[in-house]
Amino acid sequence: MKRNIITFLPLLLYPVLLYPYKILNEKVLVERFGCSCPVIDEAGNTVVRRFNANSITAIFWTSVAVIAVVISALLARRCEKRWMRIAFPLIAAACAFGLSYLFITHMWWA
Repeated sequence: MKRNIITFLPLLLYPVLLYPYKILNEKVLVERFGCSCPVIDEAGNTVVRRFNANSITAIFWTSVAVIAVVISALLARRCEKRWMRIAFPLIAAACAFGLSYLFITHMWWA
């Protein structure tokens, strides 16, 4: 059973990366790329930023989810039973993408 629990260890990437990325997002990414808030230029036209800090946040947390799923799938090869080798990466994938969705919406700049 202990070896089966190890399959979910990559999900620890989320709490480990949460605060460093949050600080990076607030201090660097929003300053560099801006938020999704519309900006009015000197002529009074609305400038919409298509690629902004929200885009980078979505790319980052989706990448973390993919990495966690791949590592979980590799670790699941250690499981004795075949159904565990299939079920654990699927459960880890559901958890990883669910957490990524929550983190993306939590850090979304409106």
